[in-house]
Amino acid sequence: YGITAQQVSDYLSQNGARLIDVEVYQDGNGSTRFAVVMIPNSGDDATGWWWYYGITATQLGDYIDDNNGRLIDLDTYAHGGERRYACVMVSNTGDFARPWWYYYNVSPAFISQKLGENGARLIDIEPHSTTEGTFTVVMQRNTGSRRSAVSTPIFTSAAVGRSRTAQSAARSSAAPASVDG
Repeated sequence: YGITAQQVSDYLSQNGARLIDVEVYQDGNGSTRFAVVMIPNSGDDATGWWWYYGITATQLGDYIDDNNGRLIDLDTYAHGGERRYACVMVSNTGDFARPWWYYYNVSPAFISQKLGENGARLIDIEPHSTTEGTFTVVMQRNTGSRRSAVSTPIFTSAAVGRSRTAQSAARSSAAPASVDG
């Protein structure tokens, strides 16, 4: 919390780690700061991975394609009046390969529909527009023995919004995106 991009990189190098979550925010002086969660990039958790911030929706799609990546964290925020994204992705190959999807600026009804259609579960959800009640989400196909125990959730923007009231987002007209792996 409260660290610069350079400090994030330094901590990652010092600890042989990779990110699993990143939050971007502006401090009281208008400087970009980060709160991150990292794990050792070793053993069963070792994989190729990337993180980006300050990128557009188009750049996000390009980075996913260029890296054959799978998003594990996707955040959106307004910076200088423009919609930006921060993300963490892993290589979607080998033991880390999964069918997955991401969508931005979507309603709770759309999310519920896609969870059912994709046989998926949410792995990340963030407010996209608090005024419109839309969200940015990453979902992954349900697999393994627990699959039958997972049902498609029904939720409202008010219920999700209560848990994320500290975050706000500006209006965006970006369309949903999907990646089938």
